[in-house]
Amino acid sequence: MTLCSFSKAILVLVIFQLCAEIKAEKKQYTTPMVIGHRGDSAHAPENTIIAFQKALELGDGFETDLRFSKDGVVVLIHDEWVNRTTNGTGRVADMTLAELEALDAGSWFGPQFAGAKIPTLEEGLRLIQNLTDKAVVLDLKVEGLGKAVAEVAYSLGVADRVIASCWTDTQVENMREYLNSTAAQKLTRDVPLNFTGNYFAEKIRSGIQGFSIFYQSLSLDFVRESHLHLLPIFAWTMEGPDTISDALHLGVDGLIANDPGLCVEAILNTPTNTTVEVVKYEGMQATYVALISICTAIAGLVVGMIFMHFIDKRRQDNRSYSSLGRI
Repeated sequence: MTLCSFSKAILVLVIFQLCAEIKAEKKQYTTPMVIGHRGDSAHAPENTIIAFQKALELGDGFETDLRFSKDGVVVLIHDEWVNRTTNGTGRVADMTLAELEALDAGSWFGPQFAGAKIPTLEEGLRLIQNLTDKAVVLDLKVEGLGKAVAEVAYSLGVADRVIASCWTDTQVENMREYLNSTAAQKLTRDVPLNFTGNYFAEKIRSGIQGFSIFYQSLSLDFVRESHLHLLPIFAWTMEGPDTISDALHLGVDGLIANDPGLCVEAILNTPTNTTVEVVKYEGMQATYVALISICTAIAGLVVGMIFMHFIDKRRQDNRSYSSLGRI
């Protein structure tokens, strides 16, 4: 085989492999995780055990909000004050666990939920202790939760099924210090208007392993670039079929919704042959395989060129030697 034909063969293989993998990136629609926002908060009082249980029955898990009580216990409540979702008044941080547990966190939503309590983190995470296919997303409302969360998550054996949604870099560092087996998301309402690969690389270096973003801030370009860096995206808070459909076609990896049942219904009604333009994680694996194949082929081409050059030179030397012998 001549050097020219060898080079052509390698080039054909490279082009064939690249085209095959580019085609593979056009993935079929992939079902995202469905997470109940503060539980199934469309049908039960938010951040209560009953809301969490309903979300677990319908989807893949629930999202909840973490704060400290006055005596240092992690409790699950969204607002800084108890006024909106209980029959009490005052700041969560100024009330002991006993005082918080004495409040009614259900009647405001409906009389059938009277007596529902503000749960502790331990009570919330215990719900997935024996449900290995479920997850809990933790919205960190205050700083310094890492150690307390780690103690509960590790004691219940659920640290690998917890996702920490962090608003600040300090929270990310705190979680990484105590919970190496727990994924940390960057929680944000907005995304940069002008982002580059460096933006995502910096997030990865800081310990971020994904994003949780207000759905109206998302764009196809941001989702695609995030997936190129193997960073999954959860979208919140999904309200109706149209917004859910839009998020599905962006290719997000998780839907956080007040009504997880509505999300599941929307997913079931999405045609199974729907394709998404965004590169998914599986597609990225294919892309990396293609790049490795290309690099291998190029390396083979270089080695082949060197080898063929060596053979040609030996042939020339042999001809010269034979000529000298005949003189």
